Amino acid sequence: MNPKDAPNGSEIPVEIDFSSGTRGKFFQQNAVLNLPVDLDTKTQDSRRSTAKEKGVEVSAPTNGRLK
Repeated sequence: MNPKDAPNGSEIPVEIDFSSGTRGKFFQQNAVLNLPVDLDTKTQDSRRSTAKEKGVEVSAPTNGRLK
């Protein structure tokens, strides 16, 4: 990007205008996000087996929630 295309040396070009945006529109305090995790087949099988043995959800061993 050419520096003269961005105001005050920022990396956002002039044509991108956030002046009518709403800050925090989607913010939720204490939100828990479950992001997708792509595991190879061997790891998935291991996690399934561990979860079954412990009687927990399959996501628990992957997310470190085993007790």
